[in-house]
Amino acid sequence: TAVPSTLAGRSPSRPSPHAHSFTPLKMAKAEKKTDTKAKSTKKLSGYMKFSQENREKVKEENPGISFGQIGKKLGEMWRALDDDAKAKYK
Repeated sequence: TAVPSTLAGRSPSRPSPHAHSFTPLKMAKAEKKTDTKAKSTKKLSGYMKFSQENREKVKEENPGISFGQIGKKLGEMWRALDDDAKAKYK
């Protein structure tokens, strides 16, 4: 096999003149986690309140149902509610 002309006469232990030195970036120290409950001041939507209240009921009525299917079922139930019933959760 022929050696490419760019490698001819160069010692394998000597780096290429085109090789750049690699300097890893130092990672910033992880900040201490603060209490997430103190940060979460965002009000829950009506749907989220409804979901929290009805999730267990859906799981009991449909044993073996997947997490995604539970959400789908809750969405169907939410859409089926009339505005008066939704107002309870807002």
